[in-house]
Amino acid sequence: MKNRIQILLIAVLITFSVVSSFGQILGGNSQKPEKKTKTFEHIGCGFRFPYPGKLTLSTSISYSPYKEFGDGKINRFTSNLATSDIGCIELDDPPRKMKKDELIASLNSMTKSYLSDSSDFISLPSTIAGGREIYEFKTKTDTLRRIKYILEGNRVLIFLASASSIRGIEESLKIFNLVEHFSVGETVEKRMKMATQKSLPQSPTIELKQTDAAHNNLKGLVKSVRVEAVDVPILVGKAERRIRSDEIYDRFGNLLKDFWFQDAGYPTSVTIYGFVDGNRVSDSEDIDYDTTFRISVVEQGNVKSFPSDPKYKDRYEYKYDDSKRIIERKRYDNQDELRAIYKITYENDLMEEKRLDASGKLISTQRRNFDSDGNEIKYEFWWYENTDKEVETYEYKKFDAAGNWAERRVVKTIINRGLMRTKTSNEFRKIIYYSK
Repeated sequence: MKNRIQILLIAVLITFSVVSSFGQILGGNSQKPEKKTKTFEHIGCGFRFPYPGKLTLSTSISYSPYKEFGDGKINRFTSNLATSDIGCIELDDPPRKMKKDELIASLNSMTKSYLSDSSDFISLPSTIAGGREIYEFKTKTDTLRRIKYILEGNRVLIFLASASSIRGIEESLKIFNLVEHFSVGETVEKRMKMATQKSLPQSPTIELKQTDAAHNNLKGLVKSVRVEAVDVPILVGKAERRIRSDEIYDRFGNLLKDFWFQDAGYPTSVTIYGFVDGNRVSDSEDIDYDTTFRISVVEQGNVKSFPSDPKYKDRYEYKYDDSKRIIERKRYDNQDELRAIYKITYENDLMEEKRLDASGKLISTQRRNFDSDGNEIKYEFWWYENTDKEVETYEYKKFDAAGNWAERRVVKTIINRGLMRTKTSNEFRKIIYYSK
């Protein structure tokens, strides 16, 4: 535990680098940057304050006034002087296809809806800092408020201070100016390198009828595959590529390591694979961005417990059809307890995979359609209730010499609680091959 805490503390110190300050303060007056002793951590559309003793995260509040613009999250921090709402919206299509002037004009109505009262407010001069455009408002009522919107790429960052005194507002403004944004591309590599350093035995191997590379329709002696994406169009500033996936294979096409990324481009977990006692096995580790460490207490009761196998976390069993394609994959934990069943069916250009729990109850379904060359042209995912759904369609632009795609256009549609969102991006795939 001590080593893990030390590693995470080092990660916090490394990754919280400063790109630039927000620049000018409200009203356009310049101010020398203060020595910063505390910072926020900006992960996707959520902000975390790394010193919980300073402020209390009291709640995560609704962003309903902005829901037509995109997906987002707002966290509320409280002190004895002020309440600070800090969050952002990831703009979806069609809002990010709006003219920038239209979006800026909509900030007035967004602010009125967000305040949920009849507060009169005035606009303050806008500023530009570090490629970001800053728009601010303040109220004229007894309850003082300052509202700041920062347009950054396809995000609208939201900061709202509410207090009964000028001193409270000033406290919140100082906190807002401690928020440090950093390049995803510059920090992800460090985070990935600092992820698990574990390794699993790769020999003696067992020959799989269908390798991971073949299952993923990769051609040639693939060593590594990285997919990066950039949103289109970009509202403000330049587009930054975000990593979507990163995989490493051995010479036989078996996965050695892969990372799981959230859409914002941050890795959230890593899985490594190997062979132990004639079994295909894996181990994994979450990549934690929270500096608050929690200890989980599990009540033992009368539950019968078996010693876990420290060599791995999960092991897999496979079944194949006559064409040597995987039709069933079972996942067991290191106590040999069945955790999940994946049933895969094939019909012409369609592959469907159903995930079931150990009792056989359906958890989720994913469906993939392919063209005549085996390239995926449509992906669908939904939970067993079939209420929320995710659909991606692909248009291929470039292929490499081995016949693997190198660039494609992705249109992603998400249906969540009846609200449909669409995002468009270009994906770029870099493949490194083993020499023959």
